[in-house]
Amino acid sequence: MVEQIKEKAVAIKENKPRKSALDKLAARLDLSPALLTETLKASAFSLCKTNEQFVAAVIIANTYGLNPLLREMYAFPGKSGGVIPILGFDGWVKIANRQDNYDGVELIENEDTAGELLSVTAKFYLKNTQHPVVITEYLKECFDPSKEPWKRWPRRMLRHKAYIQGARIAFGFSGIYDEDEKDRIIEAESAVIDPIIGLKSDKSKKDSDKQPDQQPGQEVGAVKDAEIVEDPLDYARIGDLARFGKDSEKAKFLGENIFTCGQKLGKEKFMAILGTQSFTKLEEIMKFEDLVKLSNALLEETKKLEQ
Repeated sequence: MVEQIKEKAVAIKENKPRKSALDKLAARLDLSPALLTETLKASAFSLCKTNEQFVAAVIIANTYGLNPLLREMYAFPGKSGGVIPILGFDGWVKIANRQDNYDGVELIENEDTAGELLSVTAKFYLKNTQHPVVITEYLKECFDPSKEPWKRWPRRMLRHKAYIQGARIAFGFSGIYDEDEKDRIIEAESAVIDPIIGLKSDKSKKDSDKQPDQQPGQEVGAVKDAEIVEDPLDYARIGDLARFGKDSEKAKFLGENIFTCGQKLGKEKFMAILGTQSFTKLEEIMKFEDLVKLSNALLEETKKLEQ
């Protein structure tokens, strides 16, 4: 009798229809799926052009436990057909506070002798580490005179920037972006990448404009600005063997892949995929939490350019 009851319970459970991503989000926000769809398409997800993009945005909201109706996140379509999730500052704070090992943050404003703001340093304290994660964002690099918030509240905006980048490094957040990064992604996706020398080029630029002495594969001018890492073979020397054991060949292979992708994708596209502006050296990138996944994502994006 007991076995029959158990079997019946299992059968009921197996036959019970699984909730869709939209159903889950609607239940969490205490709305009907129909009303939620209508509301999201008129607000946070209004830029999604296809049902696939809309569903992708809903899945991301569920993954990070965010409420799009409170402007914690919104989404806009990428040129490749995917969706780019943008988090407001409240969204970043929410997912950071939710981390089990989060132990507080300290934001320090650094000024010059005249009291003018130079930078903001974010120190994220983690329960399982001896030293805090320290990230500094500089005003001269982040200030955007074309945006009213940066002109009116530069200190607040730079604090937000430092917090976001610090949280990203401390907790390994990837695939989500802030407002400023959105504009860079749009710019990067509208550019044409030369797969040979890794330069962004203007579509309107004619072949006659090319330098007459430039050879295929030769580095010229802007290539230096597009370089992400130092020496592609340097990781063979500084490799983190605690992660790869004695398999230095694997470390070298991953390092070379990342270097090559950085050259071909260009700085803006590379940083958009990497999800941060703070990594500037190969050894820093190689400490990324899921390095193999990152390498595969970069290779996949590079292949698209070469098709």
